[in-house]
Amino acid sequence: MSPVAKEFSVSKNKALQIKDEAAGIMNVVDNIHKVKVSIITIENTEIDSSEENLRFLNPRGLQLQEDQVIGFTKQNMQQLKDSIRNHGMVNPIVARLKDDNKVYVVEGHRRLRAIKELIDEDAPCFDVNSGKNVPAKELYDMILVRLYDKTFSDEDCFRLSFTEDKTKVHFGQGAEIRFVHHCMMMGTEDQAILEMLGNTSEWLRETKNLVRLLEEDEQIINALFSDKINRTAAKNLSQVTDWTERREIFKEAMQEAEIDCVGKIEKFKKSMASLTKSIDIVKSRKVVSEHLGDQTECEKYDQEIEELTAKAEELQDKIDNTTPVINPEALRKGSSKVPAKKSGPRTGSPSGQRIAPAERISTKWRKFFDELEDKGRIGDIEINQKLIGFCKELLTICTDKDNDPEEFILKWNDEF
Repeated sequence: MSPVAKEFSVSKNKALQIKDEAAGIMNVVDNIHKVKVSIITIENTEIDSSEENLRFLNPRGLQLQEDQVIGFTKQNMQQLKDSIRNHGMVNPIVARLKDDNKVYVVEGHRRLRAIKELIDEDAPCFDVNSGKNVPAKELYDMILVRLYDKTFSDEDCFRLSFTEDKTKVHFGQGAEIRFVHHCMMMGTEDQAILEMLGNTSEWLRETKNLVRLLEEDEQIINALFSDKINRTAAKNLSQVTDWTERREIFKEAMQEAEIDCVGKIEKFKKSMASLTKSIDIVKSRKVVSEHLGDQTECEKYDQEIEELTAKAEELQDKIDNTTPVINPEALRKGSSKVPAKKSGPRTGSPSGQRIAPAERISTKWRKFFDELEDKGRIGDIEINQKLIGFCKELLTICTDKDNDPEEFILKWNDEF
């Protein structure tokens, strides 16, 4: 068990007083219980923007795409199943019992999924107690669970799940950025976010700024959340102040990324064809060795076939998981208008912080100003033309970094 898990088990070591086997839960010791697999479930992974409170979500649900787990391939999943089948489940999963009397997984989603697949297959699994193979339906009817009650809060769950899982699988930067966006909407304090994610204060400041700059561009922000555009490219793109131009650059960069993706997949397929041919040749040699009765050669070819097959599976995972990603290079190919990264702080800002008001003007306000200019009224009330001119020029000054706010103030001070 990791230090983080130890910390939580110490701080939450009050055992649940549940011993009713009929309910599918049986206490073993402290907060370790045997729980029927059939009553263990996974909480909804979807983020609902209308929610007012932060609730626990499976971190993989932050990746937008079903079964998209960067760094954990189908081969990894198969290896986990094989390990549980051949050696047993070493560590209990972590879950909590809620008011609806259901047991929800906090950490151990993949282990639970592997066990349920073994049960569906009714696969023979090694029982560490008897030293024999036992049908999965029998062996894993109940499994060990480190079980907490409702006092184990959503923030506790996030902190544990993120920290535990990040030591085993990389979710991708997009999932963490989406989580920050979710926390911003929920009003979660920075310190709580940092404790849950384990990142630096500087990383959080940059991430929140990036989200603010891009959140009105739904297509781009969702691409960032799902790792279709990497963080550096997104930061470069966010500096393009003209929204129409920014979206056009994004579209062209995505086309470049798709071309690059097709090229990579074609290379992988060529390698796969070569590997398949090699496997067929080795299998043919093994047939000859079997005919000659050369057992040593047969074993050598078996090992060679196993190694080549493993490489083929890894290659197939690459083919399946290679998707278009906009990186800085694709962004530059998409448009030469993307501003180059500056080494120093922008002049004209006393604090050295980049001032980018253009991205803070929402599309709703832009439409409002356009309508105001066309109609010159709000409802039945006529709007003074001078005020309309002031509003329109204010929009311009906010969207053009080269304009000087002081000149604007002096000009309109004289006008009014």
